[in-house]
Amino acid sequence: MIQIYNGTLTSKERVLRTFNHEKADRVPIGYFANPGIQKRVAAALGVPADKDSVNDALGVDFKGLMPAYTGKPLFTAPGPERHVHPLTGAVTRWVANEDGGYWDYCDFPLAEADDEIIANWPVPDPDDFDYDGLLEKCKAYGHKAVYFGHPGISDVMNNTGMIRGMENIYMDLALETESVMALLDRRMKAELAMFERALDKCRDYVDFIWTGEDLGTQRAPLISLDMFRAQIRPRHQPLIDLASSYGKPVMIHCCGSSSWAFEDFIEMGIRAVDTLQPEAADMDPA
Repeated sequence: MIQIYNGTLTSKERVLRTFNHEKADRVPIGYFANPGIQKRVAAALGVPADKDSVNDALGVDFKGLMPAYTGKPLFTAPGPERHVHPLTGAVTRWVANEDGGYWDYCDFPLAEADDEIIANWPVPDPDDFDYDGLLEKCKAYGHKAVYFGHPGISDVMNNTGMIRGMENIYMDLALETESVMALLDRRMKAELAMFERALDKCRDYVDFIWTGEDLGTQRAPLISLDMFRAQIRPRHQPLIDLASSYGKPVMIHCCGSSSWAFEDFIEMGIRAVDTLQPEAADMDPA
């Protein structure tokens, strides 16, 4: 197998040094791609197209985990050509392209929903996850840097937009639609409880927490700083505080022109930003 990146530190050591603003042997590496890109990268590297083979060849430092859901099904797909996300109820359809295709969001089940439907939209119970199995996976990852979470954790706009529609969620934030705000807070409360259980079970093996909130287009912010501070920041803060109480740094995924929020990120206790898009407005790394 081709090994492109070598170093004198383990992945865990490298990542933790970087979070602590200490010099490492190289920059930590993360990698995610759609299936079409994955096949091309694997072919260029001369390795199988499975995730582990490509990650090993690239020297990826991270291993991500979330506890498996073990509760009863919360949602059913609305049709034979649709998939439904088991935890959020977001619906996707297959869109073919020359590289194969991808699952794209559609239907938006809460787009026309009344307050009662929104108020009763299912949210996973934090007790319905396999925390013991999570611990076993943590132990198996050895020298890799292990994180809990993903860009959809605590995410207000995208996650809700996938079931409500993006135009609707922006209006909901502006108008403070009561039923939608209550759904957001129910989801955040459940996620926070799930993370607390996971961290309590696996505190000796987890290195950082990954959350997300896309805040920019390629040209400008998606929302104002005032709206960020009123509606977004308070809903992210409890998870950051929880991570800090366990001594775990937090990385936030944030696409587009988003440097306008970085000072707030620092105040909130966020230690790293993923990703930096240098072609977006005001995102030159220098």
